[in-house]
Amino acid sequence: MPSAAAHIAAAHIVKNKLNIDDDSFYVGAILPDILDMDKRVSHFKKQGSFFLVPKLDYYRENHDLTNMENLGYYLHLYLDYYFLEDYLKNNIPNVDVFSNNIIYKDYDILSDKILSRFNVDKDYVTSILEKVNNPKISEKKLSLNIKCLKMKNEGELLLLNENLFLDFIEKASLMFIEDLEKKL
Repeated sequence: MPSAAAHIAAAHIVKNKLNIDDDSFYVGAILPDILDMDKRVSHFKKQGSFFLVPKLDYYRENHDLTNMENLGYYLHLYLDYYFLEDYLKNNIPNVDVFSNNIIYKDYDILSDKILSRFNVDKDYVTSILEKVNNPKISEKKLSLNIKCLKMKNEGELLLLNENLFLDFIEKASLMFIEDLEKKL
């Protein structure tokens, strides 16, 4: 799964390209990770090539994508799917990136760089997330994701290549727009 910053950056790209003027889109883009439920449920998982991956068709067919929070949620699932099925397979093959939380250290190092690269106003986005009032949300998970968005860690990346990961976020966001236009 990509980082909170990656999900917000993708939402920012899509929001700008599609002229979405609804901040609930940002909420939806982080919602699967902050719901107070098992991620296998919140991410509608099925077995993929190596990992459990979101059932994109199921979500798209059973949710109103004219609702901006739902559309943001779908973007989150979409980014997760292509991260697990494409990015990892092609860039970090044969490595269990989630063991020992190694990849999360890389996420902490890249968070500020991702948001800066895509000109995301993280104060604005965090203010939106801090106002979320939904009984299905875990306050602990929400706080952790907001904390991740505010990270400015330095260090050497252990698994991720900064340029490849940033390119992935942008390409997946543009691919999402293309796929969305084909399927709606």
